[in-house]
Amino acid sequence: VANWPTLPNNWLMGDTAAVFVDSHDHVWILHRPHSLPADKQASSAPPLLEFDTAGKFLRGWGGPGQSYDWPMNEHTLYVDGQDRVWIGGTYPFGRKSDVKTSDDAILVFTADGKFLRQYGHEGASKGDADTTNFKEPADIQGDRPRQEADVADGYGNRRLIVIDSETGAFR
Repeated sequence: VANWPTLPNNWLMGDTAAVFVDSHDHVWILHRPHSLPADKQASSAPPLLEFDTAGKFLRGWGGPGQSYDWPMNEHTLYVDGQDRVWIGGTYPFGRKSDVKTSDDAILVFTADGKFLRQYGHEGASKGDADTTNFKEPADIQGDRPRQEADVADGYGNRRLIVIDSETGAFR
């Protein structure tokens, strides 16, 4: 659709990593600001963007913070039944194995960008049996009636993890 979505401030989006439609029919886009050419990065939109069904910009936020490990390569997005926004990354997916760290966390925020919790820590995965960390999570989906978030932890590990979306406990 031409001119969908509209962005304020002459912002630009980098590579789109994920799109999710929430329970209000709002469209969330997670993009990779770092994928823009260096001369365009100052015009980058925040990594998380929310639009109404007509493509009107509602809000944008995200990026590195003091209380959490923002992913180096944004990848997956899920908005649960309580309007909490879950994201994960996939660095160093597709890069050389000599990289010393990786995106091994899932972050959860309110819809307006307030940080709530982090599952896992950057570069800390101990493999498939680790119930504290992920390894480059591929996707997040949920079962709203069961209050679960299902994480396909399949780029670095080879597993599916189910998290209680209220307590954070691995099920």
